[in-house]
Amino acid sequence: MEFFGALFPRIYMDSSFKGWFVSTLLLAAWLGSLANGPFADYIGRRLSIIVAVIVFLVGSIIQAGAVNLEMLYIGRAVAGFSVGQLTMVVPLYISEVSLPAIRGGLVVLQQLSITIGILLSYWIDYGSNYIGGTRSMIYYSPTIFGQLDLEGNRTSLLATGVYGIANCLSTLPALFWIDKVSLRVLLMYGATGTDISLVIVGAIICRHGPSLVEHAAAGWAGIAFIYIYDVNFSYSFAPIGWVLPSEIFNLSIRSKAISITTSTTCMCNFIIGLTLEDMDLVFGDTAAHEEQQRIVQIEAALRGTPLPGAAALKESLFNEEKNTLLCKGDDIIDGILQEGR
Repeated sequence: MEFFGALFPRIYMDSSFKGWFVSTLLLAAWLGSLANGPFADYIGRRLSIIVAVIVFLVGSIIQAGAVNLEMLYIGRAVAGFSVGQLTMVVPLYISEVSLPAIRGGLVVLQQLSITIGILLSYWIDYGSNYIGGTRSMIYYSPTIFGQLDLEGNRTSLLATGVYGIANCLSTLPALFWIDKVSLRVLLMYGATGTDISLVIVGAIICRHGPSLVEHAAAGWAGIAFIYIYDVNFSYSFAPIGWVLPSEIFNLSIRSKAISITTSTTCMCNFIIGLTLEDMDLVFGDTAAHEEQQRIVQIEAALRGTPLPGAAALKESLFNEEKNTLLCKGDDIIDGILQEGR
């Protein structure tokens, strides 16, 4: 994308600025998801979806016609606001209009549509990268794969198309399992797989650092575990993160509660997008090897939390006999109150 790079060179040259460029959409999504809770209650689910789509179109038009950084940031912020609106209200709307027997699978369709969109965008980027003579900029995937000793077109292919295919296909099992298998079991398996994968990838980068290009086997192992992480995340936390909030809350507070859960996801993604580029500079610095080890140790400790968290979920939240989530928010809340008396 030579034209984009020539028009906005600072995004390529300044890592902190690039982090803000990536994260602007996520920060706006955080705000949009919070605002859309009461808004969806006021005007209704369907109308709020229509409004969000219109807002997204406006943001896309501003970005496509941007002639300076100000317009580009405004466009991303407007589009990000609508992304937050949609990610909050679409699972809510699906869960409220669908039959209990297929509710989980229908909510998973939203996650599947997201992965299909990502997959298409990755391959469009890869297929058109020669039009401008250079590779297109696609988030941070090429940076991570580049650290694992893949350069040039191979980096683009693995970081985009192949990863997108793995992401999309790994979501499909959730479509069939979500209403038949205990969500608790899926979360425990997913947590185990993602924990192990991320710790191994972090350890490989920490161990070899800039000298990773001299250890091809370690680089390929890191790439393999990135895909293993994606597979485990795509059938567990990714879809269940939309299904669970849409079913466990009382109807009177459901919209506002889901706006909080969605905004929490957006804020976490914002922090990741903002800090990852600068963290990459640390991992690329030989003099910072001790800092790399501390980061990996902290990551290992943090990555251990989802597994016991999933295991600690009360069985009363799940209908193990029918392998579906109980949608009785009032009964659950009343039971908790009685236990506390």
